[in-house]
Amino acid sequence: MGGDRGGLPVQRWPWRIAVEPLLIVPDLDLAPPVEAIGVAPRSMSQQSHIRLEPLHYRQAVEALGSIAL
Repeated sequence: MGGDRGGLPVQRWPWRIAVEPLLIVPDLDLAPPVEAIGVAPRSMSQQSHIRLEPLHYRQAVEALGSIAL
């Protein structure tokens, strides 16, 4: 949203969605690398996204849970 609204204040982000974080990584330097879930780092740099198999997801939750608050 932008532009002139007849002197009315323009709200940049009018929508909000409440979220509840399940895991919080206190410092990104502590975050596990993608190799921890069996994903090659090269595949991350070659594509804008990757599809995780259920095993990768479980491994990611376990790896993040080991360092999360």
